[in-house]
Amino acid sequence: MTISQPNNENTHSLFDTAIASRSNQWSADYSELQRRLPWLLVFRVIAATILLALAIFVDWRNLPLGSISNILYAVILGNYFIVLVLGLLLRWRIPLVAVAGGYLAMSLGSALVVVQATGVIDSTFTFLYLLVVLDAAVIGGRALAIAIAATCAVAYGVQLVMQMYNIFPADRIIELPDWSFAGSGIANLSAFYLTAFLAGYLAELWRSARSEASRAFADLESARIFHSAIINALPVGVLVIDEQQRIYAANPRAFEIFKSTSDLIDSILPQSIPIIQQPIGKFVELSTEIDGNKRVLGLIRSKPLNQLNKDEKSDKTIVNRPKLEILVIEDRTELKQLELRLSAKEKLASLGELAAAIAHEIRNPLAAISGSIELLMSNDTDAPAATSLHDIITREISRLEQLIQDFLQFARPAPVECTQVNLSALTRDVCNVIKTDNIMSNKKIKVDIPEYLEAKLDPSSIRQVLWNLLRNAAEASATGGLVELSLIKQSMANGVSIVLTIRDYGEGIPEYIRQHLFEPFQTSKQQGTGLGLAVVHRIIEKHNGTIALTNADGGGTIVKVILPQSSNE
Repeated sequence: MTISQPNNENTHSLFDTAIASRSNQWSADYSELQRRLPWLLVFRVIAATILLALAIFVDWRNLPLGSISNILYAVILGNYFIVLVLGLLLRWRIPLVAVAGGYLAMSLGSALVVVQATGVIDSTFTFLYLLVVLDAAVIGGRALAIAIAATCAVAYGVQLVMQMYNIFPADRIIELPDWSFAGSGIANLSAFYLTAFLAGYLAELWRSARSEASRAFADLESARIFHSAIINALPVGVLVIDEQQRIYAANPRAFEIFKSTSDLIDSILPQSIPIIQQPIGKFVELSTEIDGNKRVLGLIRSKPLNQLNKDEKSDKTIVNRPKLEILVIEDRTELKQLELRLSAKEKLASLGELAAAIAHEIRNPLAAISGSIELLMSNDTDAPAATSLHDIITREISRLEQLIQDFLQFARPAPVECTQVNLSALTRDVCNVIKTDNIMSNKKIKVDIPEYLEAKLDPSSIRQVLWNLLRNAAEASATGGLVELSLIKQSMANGVSIVLTIRDYGEGIPEYIRQHLFEPFQTSKQQGTGLGLAVVHRIIEKHNGTIALTNADGGGTIVKVILPQSSNE
């Protein structure tokens, strides 16, 4: 049996986290107490000053309380003295707990003396106990406020009992019923505890709100630093501009793009970047000139930052903020140069592959022609054999001519000249011509096209597309096979298009050819050049169309060509 040992590292980590959290709380409370104590001392000085003014007024008017004015003066002077001592202790870095304890003791002692001197049950200064409870709530929150309230309750209760039994002061006898003392005690004790609970609750709320505000401020500062770090680390330039295209802020990459050090901020965006003409929220690419050098820049322009700053109640745009927007700039100069070099290398590679394919295709006819010529030059060749050799030479020469013609058509296609044509009539004409070709012997064409369908196309190019696709379908069909052709007009997301569909019932497209359908010299025919579909694909691309070949479920191949009704679209 094995016993899993606790992970000491995780245990220490959790313990350290808890200690750190408690330490942070203590540190926050200590800082809060350090901030509040001076204000409490100021408040005590103000209260003592008000009490001093009251004592002077009582003496001046010879009121009944004048007999205790000496006690009030003593309490007031004592308060001034203790506040001075506590202030010096704070300045001398004495522990705050000791200073706070001294302050509460002074407040409680002052209240006790004044209430005792003014007749306890008859005293109008019992509110001084409430001030002590409030001081405790400010210093230590709810728990300390309740504790001080209990202390005040005990002190006031003792005073009431001593007064009720004439224990102190012995020379002042007050004849009141017991229920008067009980009522005064209950009322004042209830006030002490109620004040403690309310003041403590408010103090906790205030402390919690202040803590939340501090955390929010810290989170905001962290988010600001994090946001700044992200913006500065971006590989693209970020500019903040106003309506006059004045630059408010920029990240380091923007300085690098504009080859600027310190004069970019508060400057006007270069006129070579026509930002106003660029759509909002869409990536655009433009060629421009910066510091005399041609650059290719990619731009994304955001909406104005104050466009969404609306008062929900009045639904009015806040107009006291500048209309700023963000402009993201990417320097694509090197990328474009790399693309050009890569494109040139790809063209060279394609040219090499094409040359090798042409050499391979030409080799077989040349070998047949060369062998036939050698046999003709020999004296042993009779007339029928010579005739056969002449036929071989003629056929292979025609094959070479066809190969060269297809290659030139693929390599140097004629420019597309689009005109309004009746596509239905053009399609019928191609179908009628191909029916007379030997390849259509014992094969049928089923045509489903409208009477009149107008489109803006290049008629000669489309005629070649139809011819090549119909020949491929006929070659793929067996003897007696059927080739189906349909032509319809269809509405699509980008406008009205012409859909041409040609289907044969042959063996379909082999899997090894499927991935290379439109590449030159890729064919499954024994006598094919493999350039027919490549030429068709290029013509359809020049018409902004698409072509797709798929194997039909019932056998054979379906060719689907989609052309815009107007190639200019």
